[in-house]
Amino acid sequence: MPLSEALPLLLGIVALFVGLIKFFLDRYLAQIEKRFDQLEEAMRNEAAGVTALREEFLRLKAELPLHYVRREDDIRNQTVINAKLDALYLKIEGLKEKV
Repeated sequence: MPLSEALPLLLGIVALFVGLIKFFLDRYLAQIEKRFDQLEEAMRNEAAGVTALREEFLRLKAELPLHYVRREDDIRNQTVINAKLDALYLKIEGLKEKV
């Protein structure tokens, strides 16, 4: 086969391979871009979920003092109640001694 006939055939084969490589690279890049878009959407949804979770946490944090008593406050209240009961007991004992 003379060079004048082989050269166009060789250039056609090279062009075919370059075209196939470009085609597959374009498909691959399109898949990567689609995956990045999906990841960006998932990140946006996750950010919205985190924001909602943060708002719920802040709401619960604000409501917490309304529903629960701190340990120190409860101990102080119990001490006051016990002191009043002791004083009442002493008064009753004082009345028993008078009778």
